[in-house]
Amino acid sequence: MLSRDRQAYDSPVGGPGTICPDWPRCVTNCSLFARFLDRADKRKHMMVKERGMGLGMPNDSDVDKLVHHFCCAATTAHYGPYTPPDGPNGHLTGSALIPGRLYRYRLVDREQMPVDIHVYVGLADIGGMLWEQEIRVLLRLGVSALPGLAEILEGGYEDAATTAAVGTSVQGIAFVATRGSDYTLEDPGASEAMRARPLVALSQFVLLADALAELHDLGVTHRNLMSAAIYADIDADTPRLWIARFEMSALIGNLLRSSLDSGTRRDELRELFLGVEPDRRQLACLPPERVQFLFPDDHAEGLRDTATADVYGLAAIVWEWFCNPDDLPDVPIDWADHASVRAAHEALGKAMRQALACSSTLPTRLTDVLTAMLDVRPSARPTAAEVATRLRQDSDALRVSLDSTRRERPFLVVHMPRQSDETLLARDWISQSATTEPGREELAAFIVEDLQNARLVLSPHGAEPFVRGGSAAERREARFVLLGRRIAWFCQYFWRRTWAGQSPPLEEALIIKYVVERTSPRVERMIDELARDPLRVEVPGIETVAMTIDARSMDAQLAGRPSWKELVDQLTPPTPESGRDLEYGRALDWLLTFQGAELRARTYPFTRVGALGDEVKVEWERETDRQYVLRDALLTKLADSPWLRPAFGDFFGNLEEEDHGYALVEVGEDENGRPRWLAERSVWQVSHKEGEDRVILRRRPGHGGRALPAKGWLRPYSDQGTQSALNRQADARWDLLEARGLLSQLRNPRSIRTPQQRWEQAGAELEGENSQETVRSMLACQPLYAIQGPPGTGKTTVVAEAVAGYLEAEPTARVLVSAQSGYALDNLAQRILERVGELGPDGKPADEWPGVALRITSYSGTPPTPTVQPWTRSELAVRQAGRIRARVGQVLRDRVGSDSLRLVLEEWAHLLDPGTGDNVHLELGDRLERAANLVFATCATATAQAVTPSGTRSRFDWVIVEEAAKAWPTELSMPLSRGTRWTLIGDHKQLGAHRRADFERFLDSCRADPNPEIADLFHRREDYLDVFDTFRRLFRPLDDPNLTDEARTRLPLRRLTTQFRMRPPIAEIVSRVFYPEPNAARLPDGLPPGTLTSGREVAASPLRKPQALAGASVVWIDTHDVADCADEPRWRNPGEARVVGALVDLCNPRPEPYQNGFSGEPLAVLTPYRQQLDQLRQYGALRDYLYTIHSFQGREADIVITSLVRDRQRGHAEQTWASLGHLAQRNLINVMMSRARKLLVIVGDFHHFSRVDADTSLDDDERFWGRLCTAVQLYGTVVPATEVIGE
Repeated sequence: MLSRDRQAYDSPVGGPGTICPDWPRCVTNCSLFARFLDRADKRKHMMVKERGMGLGMPNDSDVDKLVHHFCCAATTAHYGPYTPPDGPNGHLTGSALIPGRLYRYRLVDREQMPVDIHVYVGLADIGGMLWEQEIRVLLRLGVSALPGLAEILEGGYEDAATTAAVGTSVQGIAFVATRGSDYTLEDPGASEAMRARPLVALSQFVLLADALAELHDLGVTHRNLMSAAIYADIDADTPRLWIARFEMSALIGNLLRSSLDSGTRRDELRELFLGVEPDRRQLACLPPERVQFLFPDDHAEGLRDTATADVYGLAAIVWEWFCNPDDLPDVPIDWADHASVRAAHEALGKAMRQALACSSTLPTRLTDVLTAMLDVRPSARPTAAEVATRLRQDSDALRVSLDSTRRERPFLVVHMPRQSDETLLARDWISQSATTEPGREELAAFIVEDLQNARLVLSPHGAEPFVRGGSAAERREARFVLLGRRIAWFCQYFWRRTWAGQSPPLEEALIIKYVVERTSPRVERMIDELARDPLRVEVPGIETVAMTIDARSMDAQLAGRPSWKELVDQLTPPTPESGRDLEYGRALDWLLTFQGAELRARTYPFTRVGALGDEVKVEWERETDRQYVLRDALLTKLADSPWLRPAFGDFFGNLEEEDHGYALVEVGEDENGRPRWLAERSVWQVSHKEGEDRVILRRRPGHGGRALPAKGWLRPYSDQGTQSALNRQADARWDLLEARGLLSQLRNPRSIRTPQQRWEQAGAELEGENSQETVRSMLACQPLYAIQGPPGTGKTTVVAEAVAGYLEAEPTARVLVSAQSGYALDNLAQRILERVGELGPDGKPADEWPGVALRITSYSGTPPTPTVQPWTRSELAVRQAGRIRARVGQVLRDRVGSDSLRLVLEEWAHLLDPGTGDNVHLELGDRLERAANLVFATCATATAQAVTPSGTRSRFDWVIVEEAAKAWPTELSMPLSRGTRWTLIGDHKQLGAHRRADFERFLDSCRADPNPEIADLFHRREDYLDVFDTFRRLFRPLDDPNLTDEARTRLPLRRLTTQFRMRPPIAEIVSRVFYPEPNAARLPDGLPPGTLTSGREVAASPLRKPQALAGASVVWIDTHDVADCADEPRWRNPGEARVVGALVDLCNPRPEPYQNGFSGEPLAVLTPYRQQLDQLRQYGALRDYLYTIHSFQGREADIVITSLVRDRQRGHAEQTWASLGHLAQRNLINVMMSRARKLLVIVGDFHHFSRVDADTSLDDDERFWGRLCTAVQLYGTVVPATEVIGE
């Protein structure tokens, strides 16, 4: 049921422009409508005027019905679902803020927290396009993390057809859900509470000014900023305030422009702004220009409204915090008499300004800024950004003036001498141990000197993002940060030790728990963000004492000290985290911890035992290793598993580097039983192993000249880069947790749908209706969209089309494209650059696209492909400089302009010349990096410094991540946290994240472990796997058999089902074995139906010989009867390699790039084992075509030949992994089977693989080898190897 109590729900309206009866002129002045004037003719605009934005005037019951249907009913809700505050069967109560247009409902979520639902009724035609612009602004605000702004929960647009299907006459409707509150600044006692704490009031003033500046920066004008629009959370000692009720601002502003044409409408607006029973406090918040508009004289004029109207409203709210509202004149107001209202408002404004001018207690800088904000002239008021800047600049002086506390002693800081030795002494910040008397004096002097003029700030997550190691809970508790000259001192309230543990916190002192150097590269950016906190508080002065002093001495030190709470209360109160956010964050923490432990497990101590020439023999130092392992329970558990931490000789003897084909190791020194890695890296090559305990090393030329130490440590050479990547993931984890809208979407994917009409032409040239619809849906759905693309379904093409369409419609938008691997990234980058016209048909830069594309690189990473290399920063700068220099040269040759202009151009040409020593290429590269609106970066290089160098203001409008299923969630966090809209692309049925199977196997091994900490990992197994499989989990709702087709369509999830790569027999095997219809029964041929269809004819292979392969699509070369085809440990099969070599030698015509009907990728020879690659390399015809299956994911070839290697039963029948090794991974075999375009040849023992999982108790899904062999017999042929290559 709807009420007309507008006083309880004062509505925001907004958007820049002009309100007046002359609609056509006003709509032209509106910045949002102007974007569409070139897309719609005048006739459509006049139709919109006549129809009131395409709206009917629905009755209130229609709106109730729609809110219940879309927001509350469990079976039909698209949002929430939410319930009325008095329970699921309670009354739905809302307020008609503008009858027939805008409504607000108060509901509660699943956790019984208040939610405000704003409903805009009657969106059609241009209104729908305005909604798309509106939602983009709301999404940016949703990830801004500013505490003074409302939390945007979700929203959506329902078109006229959808609302009609519910049985209403409403022509389109939009919803926005925001976090509500039961408290506002309009509540009795709110202003008095703020006046009683002027320092807290000042802090809240700064927060609200910052929030208002952010709104205005994004083009949102609140237009009704008064006390009722400021929500509050008063659960903590310091209230948290935020600006609410701006969610429909642009839509309402444009509605008012289009339909304000009668006195009746103006009457409704008066109720909208002031409520049914207004009072003088509400009137005082209105700026004079709005009062003149709402209560005009006989010569009514239109309203020239600006954002400074909000500035006036904020000033009137804040005025009550520092001045007494009772001092306002009690002027009589006749609300029916316009002149009386205008006079009363003028008197109220004069009284507020007079009270500020006459105040003898308020700081002049504060009265000056409030007076300027209350200026009757809109153009004379400062902007919200100017107000925020002035408050920050004057904050210290204002706090000193407002602080009436008289302090007899400085603030006290307690330090811990022994722990100071581990940090300050170890880093040479002090020269003597703090456990000695001289050392304590030196430490105290150092602390006091560093903390002169220190600032106190609040770190929402304590020291956890800044300090590694130790208890995460203890690090989180150190939330108070003293920013000194060189060091950030993380503190908490002091406590004293008792027999019962710790005493309650003592607010008279802070104790230093952690110290961080402010300029440390890893944390410098995060420290700088803390330092920019507008609510940082200067500490007047401090003294410090050691925690270890006598108890009575400590009593004396604490006596008479000022309470730190006085300063803490002025800090930004943290936004409360939901329990689900905390759980997700803790799971991410544990994944990082696990990866760190895995990395440490790859480090072993050694003793040098002999040398011969360039080779040195080293032996595992078992006792040192035992002590090293026992320091960490997780590392101890890893060491208990030979498959996770093999013996020294086995690990290094079997180690191979992906880039080298042989093992490189780094040597470090031993420092008291711990490894110390040197700045000048000492790199050696593993020659071979001698048993479990010994390996032979050979020095690598040019990799460090140090001799091998007598005792030291070994780790794989690549692990330094892995550690760096892990550190970057740890940093990005905090950025991810700040992006709460993203976290919510990753847990529960849902979409804010915008009208698809705008994207009707996007993807029009794509093959397959499924692909076209996916492109349009991807562009219309915000903020999250996910695509599962089975092999050959054109994921890359779909994304390229979507990006091109988006940048064509939004040429100034910024897009970040990321992928887990450099190869996949460059493949996608090439497609996108071709599609937008930046890459020409000749494979060279076309320089026709008006945007700026950039490929981010790192020093240690794999370089981009030659095709994409021209878009790296250095080459882009050179090319851009050359382009500008050519234009300047042309102007000089044409002798255009004055002599002085030509002198400037000559100097410019000189600075752009790469041959000069003072060229500006570095600066130009920096500018291009900041200006780039199409950025390509791997997950590992998508750091804040690399892709958002200007901070949160440079966030991307859209982040796209390819290979999302291959990335750990901590890797995904790096690119995703850089944007406000996200699209994930991948296929969890192909290769997943690295060592995912080992991760799950480790969790299973923790069951019933004697260490409770380790045993708990098994109990939380499903939680960890759920977070680990972030991409896979997104698609679970699509497999819900109870989900209706309509609900499935609304999900922001798509599975591509038309493949264009493979010949139909290959595709049928892949479809029916790896992508069967969910819950479908097997057909008579023994296989379930598949979900993939073929959308393009693929010609047969041009091979004429051997006969068994001519014209075929799938052939299994069976080695069962070949005598020398037998697998050997370390997994190689020399006989099988011989068969493959002979097979390729027999091929006629020979597979060569672009010859005899072959493409540029004529052949690929795959195997799951690197050792088998060594066997295959012996056959010269194969060398240019050899790959592991892992390395070939994302690629394809005309002919793919696979060597399976394994051929015998090992272990118990149930232990299929013992007989299959890597081949037991379903996802790996999916990749293996789907790389061939024209011909797939499998070389292996068919008998072994067809029976390997037949007699097991594995579930039907896991017994895929039997299905696969059946499919090969159905769609291909099985041929004995001897019939193809001879005996």
